[in-house]
Amino acid sequence: MSKPKIFDLIKRVKTLEDKNIITTGISNGITVSSGGDTIMLLDKQIARVGNKLTISNGKVVIGKGVNHVLVSGKFNVNVAVTNRAKNFYLRKNGDTNIAYAMTFYSGSANANLSETLSPALIEVEEGDYIEALYYLTPTDYIMNQSERTYITVEVVE
Repeated sequence: MSKPKIFDLIKRVKTLEDKNIITTGISNGITVSSGGDTIMLLDKQIARVGNKLTISNGKVVIGKGVNHVLVSGKFNVNVAVTNRAKNFYLRKNGDTNIAYAMTFYSGSANANLSETLSPALIEVEEGDYIEALYYLTPTDYIMNQSERTYITVEVVE
């Protein structure tokens, strides 16, 4: 005799309850005003499952009981200045780089450039935070549509 379907449903609900994932981006596009490393304030929650990851002060904050997360991201910029580096990276607690994408762009101005940060597994603890940074040239424009610029943090354990 097979298990009743209700047991399969309960198992699926339990699996979803155990997941904690957040994808966050920027509410408005950013026209870069000066060169150098700049923190990108992540102020737009695109999607969220669970309650162990939150957004605070433009960063993703790690909640209680989390030891490892998988981080990834995507960054899209309209290039105003060519022959320059276009960098996007994620940092933990303001001082540890955890994922980095760099392109030296020498193509046409007013072109869209997309950089993707492959998933990286990192150790964390309650209160740690993940922030996004960029290094661009003045007048470059970071696009804010949900599918263009975002980071995703997923609790592994």
